[in-house]
Amino acid sequence: IVYIDGDGKRALLSGLALLFGNGVLSFILTPVMGMRGASLGSALGKIISLVIVLSHFVSKKYRIRPEFSFDRRYLKEMLLIGGADAANNAFDFIYTFLIEIIIVRTFGDEYLAVLAVTTIVYEMMGIGGGVNDAMKTMLLSYRGDKNSKAMKELLLYGLRITIIMGIVFIGVIWAAAPFLPSAYGIDTGEMQRFTAWACRLTALSSIACVFSGIFFEYYLNIGKYHIQLLGNFLDSLLVRLILNVLFGYLFGAIGIWIGESLCTYVSAGIVLLFVYLHYGRDRFPFLLGDYGSNSINLSFCTLPEDIIKARDSLEGFLDKMEVTGRAKYLGMLFLEEMCNLIKDSNPRDKTVNIDAYYLCDPETMNVVIWSDGEPVDLSEKDRVPGGLSAYLVSSLMADVTESRYQSTSGYNRASFVIPYAFLMKEKYLSSSVMTSMWDH
Repeated sequence: IVYIDGDGKRALLSGLALLFGNGVLSFILTPVMGMRGASLGSALGKIISLVIVLSHFVSKKYRIRPEFSFDRRYLKEMLLIGGADAANNAFDFIYTFLIEIIIVRTFGDEYLAVLAVTTIVYEMMGIGGGVNDAMKTMLLSYRGDKNSKAMKELLLYGLRITIIMGIVFIGVIWAAAPFLPSAYGIDTGEMQRFTAWACRLTALSSIACVFSGIFFEYYLNIGKYHIQLLGNFLDSLLVRLILNVLFGYLFGAIGIWIGESLCTYVSAGIVLLFVYLHYGRDRFPFLLGDYGSNSINLSFCTLPEDIIKARDSLEGFLDKMEVTGRAKYLGMLFLEEMCNLIKDSNPRDKTVNIDAYYLCDPETMNVVIWSDGEPVDLSEKDRVPGGLSAYLVSSLMADVTESRYQSTSGYNRASFVIPYAFLMKEKYLSSSVMTSMWDH
């Protein structure tokens, strides 16, 4: 919520606080207090993170304010989401309980300290939570827009970022692994070497952990609770337990952590295979139809020549969709003047990046405009004219049936629904008049 409201700094600081508690305070307190120190460090990190998040809601700079109310219409959804989270916690508890018993009875209780150290490595993977949160928010926004192309592009971009961050994280843990055991009271040479390798193996799962987290949370947020539940059941309990026990039997104690390095990759693969087989190739993996044939994505900046190129590309798309006459030219004018308004609302020397999405349904033209400049509510209908672009935008907004503005993930997002019937009204300018305005 904090990140969606545009407060990226607090969202980042809250994540760093968790990392500080798990990675720094636990590291400092464990030699003094033992495992209680690790728990205390983790708890302090969560408290600090919570305070940072709550401070967002008293800031006058942002829009979201806490509002206490109860509505039975949302009770079922709350119970389903809460039940999914409760089930995930139950899976983690059952796995921890069983694996500790297996480790103690099979290999000895000295390996519990190794399990504790590798758990801290898992906590350090929270540094990839920023990618998870940003992608999750953007994926849900694009899904609401029915922008399947942007979702796929974002997924590929996120995959590249996740791989790069994962490689860096693996490299750091592999280099730092020899120093981690002594911080948790493991001081014998053989156990130190074993623990270091256990940490390295655990780090190998970082890429899959971040990326599967994106998909599992995505399915939860679109109401596919069973998919998220299946993923967490496999990753947190069933596949993890099977692989750990199997490799433990084959390779001894180190096999437990070989299983840890592989289980998330296997679990994510099973879940994605289930989605592919159950919902079909056309809806995989976002469970959204392909709107590519009747939509267009335009990415450009607020340089005049770029705006003109984007407008001309839109014209070609509208011709392909057989949107003609006043409807066509008004759609083009809408894009150009919205972009000019964004440009006028930012400092003259600042170039703003814009993503525009047009979806032509049988009865409406759906428009979504993203920009990374100063906050400007493009959906405002009662705009005070401050120039030609502001005046034209106010005129165009008169017949827009739906308009919404939201600051999402540090971007400005405005969406509009324009019925074709309104675009064909006689009161609109003729295409020749609009063309002469562009030429001017």
